[in-house]
Amino acid sequence: MIYSIATWKLEQIDKSLPALIEWLGESGFTGLSFDESLQGLLARKQSEIDEVLQSLDAFQLPVTVHCPDLIDPAKVKALADLFGARLINVTMNPTLRDDSRGTTFEDEMLSANLREILRVTEGTTIRAGYEDYPRDGLALDFYADAFAGLTRNSRCGTLIDLGHMNYWLQSRS
Repeated sequence: MIYSIATWKLEQIDKSLPALIEWLGESGFTGLSFDESLQGLLARKQSEIDEVLQSLDAFQLPVTVHCPDLIDPAKVKALADLFGARLINVTMNPTLRDDSRGTTFEDEMLSANLREILRVTEGTTIRAGYEDYPRDGLALDFYADAFAGLTRNSRCGTLIDLGHMNYWLQSRS
């Protein structure tokens, strides 16, 4: 099991990104989750990027990148190129809509984006999916048409945020 932490919640800590990565590795985390801004990593000089990658390698820390609901697949490809085998997951927030049925997910848009992300990362081991979606078997059945074929892709899945799942389960009881 990978014990990962969301690094964007730690931006207020007065450490450089490589120092923060090393501190987290020394603290026992075995994976890191960045938001898609990567704390500005893509805009940094190559020498700074190399320091970050060396820090990840020093602790053999795999990376998950958490993205907004509809991230440009070209950006995902750039992240895959940047991190190489270090990038193991790309997760996204699912987009909601309100209609006559209540609040539902933008299933067609989400599945199209996910298909494109899987296409641009073909040939890698990068897994992709949405956070907490679908949340249960009922939701999986409801959105099955939009996600036809995706559930058979071994690189497609769901990020289960245990804190979110706990809140959801508590609200149902």
